[in-house]
Amino acid sequence: NTNTNTNTNTNTNNSIGKIKSTLNELELDNTNQLSQYLSAAQTSFIKKNMRHALSIYTEIVKVIPNHQECLLQIGRIFFLARNFNRAIDFFQQGIKLFPNSFEFHKMLGQSYHKLKKYENAIEIYRNILLTFQSKEFSKTIKICFTSSLRKVDKITIALQTISTLMAEDQNDYEAGLEYSKCLLTAFQFLNENANATKKEFSILAQNNTETLISDALKILLRLIVAKQDDNRSRKWLTICLDIPKGFELFFTELGTVANSASALAFIATIVKDFSAVKLSAELYKRSLELSLNSACYALNYAHVLELTQNYTEAYQVLLDFCLQNPKLSVGKYFSCEDALALLKQCVDPQKIVNDLSLDQCNHQIDSKINRERLNAIVAQNDNNSTKNTNEPPIVIGSIEATKKSGYNSDELDLLAIFFTIVKILYVSGSLCYIPQLTQMIEPARVGRNLHLTSIRNEHAYYCCITQLFNYHYWPLPKLKPIYVIGDSHSMAIAWQQIQFKNEERILIPRLVTGMKIWHLRTESRFFPKYNYYESLATIPNNSDVIFLFGEIDCREGFLVSVERCRYKDLEEGIQVTIDIYMNILNQAFKEKHLNIFIHPVIPVLNETRSIVILFNKLLKQRVLQVNYLKWLDFFDNLIENNPPKLKAEFELDGTHMNPTYLRLLEQVII
Repeated sequence: NTNTNTNTNTNTNNSIGKIKSTLNELELDNTNQLSQYLSAAQTSFIKKNMRHALSIYTEIVKVIPNHQECLLQIGRIFFLARNFNRAIDFFQQGIKLFPNSFEFHKMLGQSYHKLKKYENAIEIYRNILLTFQSKEFSKTIKICFTSSLRKVDKITIALQTISTLMAEDQNDYEAGLEYSKCLLTAFQFLNENANATKKEFSILAQNNTETLISDALKILLRLIVAKQDDNRSRKWLTICLDIPKGFELFFTELGTVANSASALAFIATIVKDFSAVKLSAELYKRSLELSLNSACYALNYAHVLELTQNYTEAYQVLLDFCLQNPKLSVGKYFSCEDALALLKQCVDPQKIVNDLSLDQCNHQIDSKINRERLNAIVAQNDNNSTKNTNEPPIVIGSIEATKKSGYNSDELDLLAIFFTIVKILYVSGSLCYIPQLTQMIEPARVGRNLHLTSIRNEHAYYCCITQLFNYHYWPLPKLKPIYVIGDSHSMAIAWQQIQFKNEERILIPRLVTGMKIWHLRTESRFFPKYNYYESLATIPNNSDVIFLFGEIDCREGFLVSVERCRYKDLEEGIQVTIDIYMNILNQAFKEKHLNIFIHPVIPVLNETRSIVILFNKLLKQRVLQVNYLKWLDFFDNLIENNPPKLKAEFELDGTHMNPTYLRLLEQVII
């Protein structure tokens, strides 16, 4: 919330001003007063309000330059903000003043490691091991030492070092994680270096390369059970499964657990998050085969297939689920059997599968009555959703939210299947099948606070589509396409027609669900990045393409990153993100020779509109500097008044715009 952030900054500035005036009068022996400020800084540090914490520590250091805790915490804040060079300055200063402080030495080594100066880190860790004899200190540093050795292919020494810790405690999480990394690094090294032999790895002389994978799998599976929310072990399990024979050996290690649908689905979720999408699809497929009546597994299997742009197969999975479970129902409202019968009134459901690959639906039906009914239901839901209550807020996705919906979790998942079928039909251009499904679904959906449940994302897409239907007609004409690759805002203008160079064209969506530009940075492994490249691959070379990204970045990242000292201010954070965007656009142009248009970020949300305005200003400046990119310069016509707000004529659902704004886009696309 922008207002909240402004208030926070004001409060921060006031408190810092008070600290300055107090510290100017502070006597060094006034430990009580000083401890209050240190406590306030530590509280902000724990709450990840690093900007506030840094301000307090900095002011204290101005008065007490050699304050040990402040120097250490300032270094840590810069370390967490990935400003490792600044962090090193403070850690080195701390070592000069407090040479017996373990933390300064350790953090200095870790900073060099993060900068990929591994030899520097190794030297520091060696000195620490010689200087500090504490067993606990030794364990921490040996893990760090091993990590740096592994990075420079000193794998034998790394394995010997970490093996001593594993011998002491097989259940130590950090040691186990580093040991598994070493095993996989050894496997990779042996595979990539044909001249290397196992003799170079004396500690592994009795093992073959498959044993390295098997041992790593055993450890990683144990670690994931021990700490299910730790992404580090999840990431390395994904890497392990994605290497040759890793997936096969995984099932060997699972033993009888390989027949547990829930276990396979759990691993499927993990590997999907780290972009091993094909592995995830295979695991969900096996989960569903083991539990044919699980709407949850069918739903997630279809979602993974969506990431590959394989909407035909995703639809087929959901259709087969309904055929195999005809009696499953959403409360008292409708069953799978009812849905199949409804679809058969206009066409054989199997024929829809064939239509999905055409990008346009050619099956025309008389939908005048359906359209009128749909409009009435959407309006009714809008009224219900705006009711004010005095009830306490419900935690999103909680058991309480499920109970409030009036459905159990299985019924919610089944309802989400039908939401997803509507989404697949819409994205694929099969609009003519949607009204019948919508009329069936709506009575089961209205007034149940589904936006608070585990199916809130499926529900959000469905609601957006139903409201967009007021702007659609079918059958869709067969026109030359302009592709729109983007997040959910691409849905708003999907299948609309515009004039381009005196020719009628149709806008065909290439949806990349939930993607931030930030997800496209080089080191990212998050699945929206995979989804983006799969979507881009479906666009023919030399096509006209509108890129529509950035709204989620403006909504979810910049202010938090500034508060955590990742960036000095909002503009720096935006520029870093635009750098990523420009690199991706350059790559798309060079590889596919696309005619690229950049759509401005949508200014719908009141809370982030000021960020969106700045983002668009900076993005426009960068785009205009590149001759193969074209900026769609209509943003100023979307907003009015001071402070700016979205013009009412372009409103849709509070998150997206309605497609009538295309008349503005049409005027500037040349």
